[in-house]
Order: sequence, then C-alpha cells, then structure tokens
Amino acid sequence: MPYYHVSTKDYGTGEKVQVIVKGKVETLEVCKIPLDILYLDDDSERFIEYVNNYNSSHRESLCDIWSGSREAYNEKMEGFVYALEKEGALSVSEMKKDILEHGQTTPGCVHADGRIKDGNIRFVALRELAKEGHEEYFYAVIVGYDY
Repeated sequence: MPYYHVSTKDYGTGEKVQVIVKGKVETLEVCKIPLDILYLDDDSERFIEYVNNYNSSHRESLCDIWSGSREAYNEKMEGFVYALEKEGALSVSEMKKDILEHGQTTPGCVHADGRIKDGNIRFVALRELAKEGHEEYFYAVIVGYDY
C-alpha cells in the first residue's frame, strides 16, 4: 500500500486558522487534501470500544485490513461510525446536510501520514457526498503526532 505524506507544500490553500494544540494557540495553514489519502483514527476515544471488540472477535485485525487496503480499512471504520449513529451518538446525515448547505466550514486536523485526528464524522460525510458526485477533498490543518 502506498504511503502518503500530507504537507502544506503539496496541499496548502494559503488560508490560516488558529488551532489549540496542547493548550497553546497555533496558527496553521488549511490544506485541501484528497479524501483517498486520508484515513479514520482507530485510536479515537469515540471508536475505541468498537475497535477493541472487532480486534478481539475477528481473525483479521484492523491492522491486517490496513496493511492491505486503505479503502477497506476506511469502510470497516465507517461501520463503527454508522453504529454510533444508530445509537444516536452522532449524525452523519445531519453533517452531510450541513456540508451541502454551507460547505465544510470547520477544517479538520490530520497527521502528516493522513490519520484524521479531528473531523472523523465530517470525513465520513464527505466520503458519502463524493460518492454522490460532490467534491472529493477534506479541508484540514496538519498537526504534530503529539496532538
């Protein structure tokens, strides 16, 4: 599987936003990143229970899926997002509606390797919209691995 490196050099828009990182305000450049080089965060507190349950009850772990295909990994992780939506914990459909009406108004946060640290639900909504013919980009700032 190819390794991607997300950088402001390749994807920067010139727009700057302020982000709180470890209690300090930082001004970072917003990047317009293709959806297909990003991936959902399996370390997210929101998903950790689903990830642990999956890994303990399947022969193939998420790491195994990841090593084979970023797309297959994202699809598996999206299943956890939709499970949370059924529980009423979040709403991908509401996020999609908001993005259609207003665009992606808040950039996410990603690591340089493409892992989404903030904006997982926006990412899933944008992936759904892309399948419907809409823009195939996620606007985000690049944060350090300590974020």
